[in-house]
Amino acid sequence: MIVAFVDEQRSQGHAVESIVRVLREQGLQVAARTYRGPGVWANRSVAARTVTDAVVVDAVRDIAWTSNAHGKRVLAGAAR
Repeated sequence: MIVAFVDEQRSQGHAVESIVRVLREQGLQVAARTYRGPGVWANRSVAARTVTDAVVVDAVRDIAWTSNAHGKRVLAGAAR
């Protein structure tokens, strides 16, 4: 949410330092270098490998876990 706000304000011509200063005056603990730092705010993309790993993990969980008659999650094969 803060990133979107900073991005919106930047698109209107405001400097990151000015935006962050105002946010700090309002009580948020934010630094301009945090927004610009590598791997932090400004670099929000997710690696393709991370996405494919998550898909595989979800598929394995769907196969390995099921719900028993009482609605409790149990390992597949133990759903008695």
